[in-house]
Amino acid sequence: MKKIVSLFIIIAAALAITVFANAGPGCCLSQQRTPLATAAPEKVTTLHVEGMTCGACATALKQVLKKTDGVRDARVSYEEKSAIVTYDPAKVTPEKIVRAISETLPTYKATVVK
Repeated sequence: MKKIVSLFIIIAAALAITVFANAGPGCCLSQQRTPLATAAPEKVTTLHVEGMTCGACATALKQVLKKTDGVRDARVSYEEKSAIVTYDPAKVTPEKIVRAISETLPTYKATVVK
């Protein structure tokens, strides 16, 4: 019986060492604390876009917007002739977004509404 108890204690100790040795910075067993990441503030701008003739145009515009550095999200409506763009103001401005549209899709005319 003593051998079984001793064996159990050794196995438990080995498991505990393994668990604590593998505890990384994201593990709940780790005592390290990492500062919370602060998200950069986002801004939203609305663009009026002339020149779209169909739903595929809206899709093409959305792809251009999402590839623009600093743009985090874009919702484009062919019916409303508009784009609502969420962006990082540290990386891009509404004017640069409009410029990216005119350079990539020259038949579209975008203007900042707000």
